[in-house]
Amino acid sequence: MTKLTLPTSLTVVPAIVSMTFRLPASLAAHLARVSAERKLRRERPYHQQDIVAEALTQWFRQHGAID
Repeated sequence: MTKLTLPTSLTVVPAIVSMTFRLPASLAAHLARVSAERKLRRERPYHQQDIVAEALTQWFRQHGAID
C-alpha cells in the first residue's frame, strides 16, 4: 500500500478571479479608451483588468488596507 504525504510547505500561486461590479459610464468609457490607446502604443499595462488592478492596489495602499 502506498502512503500519501502532504507537502511540508504550501506554495501560493497568484490567481485572477472573476468579479462583476458596476461603474459609472464615464469611467467605463475612459477605461476602454485608455486601454486601447496604451495597446496601440504597446505601453503596459494595457489590459483593462491590469489597469483596474493597478488602480485598486494604489487606492488600498493610500488607505492603509495593504502594505
